[in-house]
Amino acid sequence: MPTIISHPGKYDQAEAENVSYQDKHMPFGYFEMQNAPLRSAQEDALIWETFEQLLGSLNPEEIGQRLWTTYRTLDEQILKMEYTDGTTASTTVFDGRGNLITATLADAASFAAIYDKEEHLLGVVRLNSVTHKPTDPEEALRIEQTGGTVVWDRVDGVLAISRALGDKLLKQHGVYSEATIDITSIEDLAKKCNLSREAIGKVQIITTCDGFTDGARSDTKRDHEQFLYQSLHEIIKSNKKQPEVEIAKALAYKAKTKGSCDNISIAIQTITYNTPAFLLGVYDGHGGAEASTYVANHIGDEFKNQCILTSRAYTEQTLSVEKNKLAYLRDNSEEVRAERKRRESIISKTM
Repeated sequence: MPTIISHPGKYDQAEAENVSYQDKHMPFGYFEMQNAPLRSAQEDALIWETFEQLLGSLNPEEIGQRLWTTYRTLDEQILKMEYTDGTTASTTVFDGRGNLITATLADAASFAAIYDKEEHLLGVVRLNSVTHKPTDPEEALRIEQTGGTVVWDRVDGVLAISRALGDKLLKQHGVYSEATIDITSIEDLAKKCNLSREAIGKVQIITTCDGFTDGARSDTKRDHEQFLYQSLHEIIKSNKKQPEVEIAKALAYKAKTKGSCDNISIAIQTITYNTPAFLLGVYDGHGGAEASTYVANHIGDEFKNQCILTSRAYTEQTLSVEKNKLAYLRDNSEEVRAERKRRESIISKTM
């Protein structure tokens, strides 16, 4: 079960503009850029890990619930430490059976790029249906109800995102670690591209920090997808066989050229008919890299610990979904998911 983890403690500061990796055996690669002098330090971290038989007994909803609890557990661990910084989180789990489960906190993003059997790019779908920012009316109301304020589009005038792991000083003001869980099947992706599943040749999972999506025209799901689609189309039009690391690097420079002033981290895993289950996550730190590094170092083991529990043992945990139903269902009930899809459909028809 290969595991690759990257964080600022693993490389010298002089290397921070060009941190890259391409796996020799699996179609996975990443590229990270500090973006100096606009950013004085790199605060992003990431993980990629494959699994054998870990998820066999769990359905996609159960995987999502255990990923939700994994975030809550890591947050509790971070809050017991000296860290005062925080991190966004975008983690996508592929179950090896055609399902993608994405857990989102704040404004990191995960995408699926769909190709036909001739490797023509057919479409791009952002897997996370929402981002969490205090400019969102529902998030602003939630923050105010917990005693926080939204000033200058920031929580307490400080933080430009409304959920995170860590951020100890803002935790009591609504900066929670309760993730939005999105479940997308390969069949769902095929339908969005008006295809049969059999017509899909491969899917690339592209997970990024907001340093990449800052290159988009706006912060909407539609514009994020359009920016990635246009960027990928330009990158691969002359060579469809580029390794993942080269695509990730080219995407990072696309964002930089479009004015991104942030750290930029992009990780790509290509899925074909025989791809095993895996976890892919990018964690964008703010106020330091301690929290993002901690998450990258520990999320794989914590997620595995959650997945090997029996249903009863999982349920009995303090941070299980069953013990936190109101918090979980607020973002992840069938009704809420259906409403998000309805809104997305309306937006798509007006574009």
